[in-house]
Amino acid sequence: MGFRLAVISVVTLLTVILALHTLGKPCGRRRLTAPAGPPLATRDAFVQQHCYTQGRWVPGRPRSGGVDGRYHYRCNRTAAFNDSLRWQWQVNSPESCGLMQWDSRAVCEMLRGRNMLFYGDSLLQDIASTFYANLRGAGEGKMVHLPEKVLWNMSRNFVQLWDVAPMEICGGGAFSRKQEMFVVRGNTLLEDTLSYLRDIVRYDKGPPAVVVVAVGTHYVGVTMSNRSKISVVLEDFMFFRAMFRNHPIIWITQSAGHPRCEKFPPRPLESSSGVMEDYVRNNTMYGWDRLIVLRDLVMKDRESWAPHHFILDQYPLLLLRPDMHVMNRGRRHKTLVDCLHFCVSPSPLDTIAQLLLNALRFV
Repeated sequence: MGFRLAVISVVTLLTVILALHTLGKPCGRRRLTAPAGPPLATRDAFVQQHCYTQGRWVPGRPRSGGVDGRYHYRCNRTAAFNDSLRWQWQVNSPESCGLMQWDSRAVCEMLRGRNMLFYGDSLLQDIASTFYANLRGAGEGKMVHLPEKVLWNMSRNFVQLWDVAPMEICGGGAFSRKQEMFVVRGNTLLEDTLSYLRDIVRYDKGPPAVVVVAVGTHYVGVTMSNRSKISVVLEDFMFFRAMFRNHPIIWITQSAGHPRCEKFPPRPLESSSGVMEDYVRNNTMYGWDRLIVLRDLVMKDRESWAPHHFILDQYPLLLLRPDMHVMNRGRRHKTLVDCLHFCVSPSPLDTIAQLLLNALRFV
C-alpha cells in the first residue's frame, strides 16, 4: 500500500511539473491554420514565388486601432484619410496562398523564444512601429502609445548600443525567457555600424534573433554621392549576411515613393504595377526610381543566399497606394508633402505587418 502511494505521489508531482513547464512557454507548437479554412501558403509559394504580391486592394471595414500620441509619421484622421482606410489587400489565389490574419499569440509562438532586431532607415522604422503597435493591440482596435525613449531614438540618424530601448513583445513564463524587439536606425550596411548590431543580438546570449532589415533610400540620395551605385547595396548586404549567418534574416523591399502623390485620389490605384513603375521612372524625385533597380537586383541575388535568409516583397502592394503617404505632417510648413513615407498604423503598413507575421512561419 505504501509503495503504491509513493508511485502515485511521484506521478502526480511529475504531472504538475510538466503542466507548469508547458504553461510557462509563450511559444508552443500548436498547428497554425488559416482562419477561414483554406490551407496556408507553402514555403515555396510564400518565400520563393511571393504569391502574396498577386492581388488587389478591395473595399473592407476600416481599422480603428493604430499608433497614438507623438510620432512623426502618424497621420491626422481626416475624412479622406478615413476613406483610404477602408481598403484591404486580397490575394488572387487564396486557395494556394492562404495568409494568417493578425494574431499576437501566434507571433510569440513562431518566435520560439527569440528576440527580433529591426535595422534600417526611417522606412523600416515605420514598419517596425506598426508591427509593435499590432502586437500591443492595434490589430484588435486599440490605440497604442510607443515608448517615449523609442520615439526619441527614431528621430536620430543612428542609435548607439547604449541608447537602444528594447520593447518587450512576449512575456516570459515560469520556465521561459521574455522576448524583446529592438529597433535600430541605420541608413547603410557599412561595417563600422554592424558591430553595434552584433552586440545587441548577443546581449542576453539567447537563441539567434530574427533580423529584419531594409535599406536603400540613402544609397541613392545626395547624401551618399560617393557610393551612388546601387549595386553597392548587394556588396554590403553580403557582408551583413556573413556577420549574421546563423540568424534568420528577412530583407524587406522598399517602396519607390510616388512623385506628386498629393495629386492622386484618396483610394488605391487600379492600374497595373507596370504603369505605376513607368510613372515613377518618368517623374523621378531624389533618385527614388533607383529603388526599383535595387529590388530587381536583390531578387536576382537571392539565389546565392542561405535558405534562412529571404525576401519579404512589400513593393508591389505599396506601389498601388499613393493615397496613404504622409501628406501634411504639421512641421515647419503646413503644406509639407512627403511622398516617400507612408502613414503608420492605421495604414497599409498594417498589411505589411501581417505579411511579416506570415513570414515568421518560415524562420
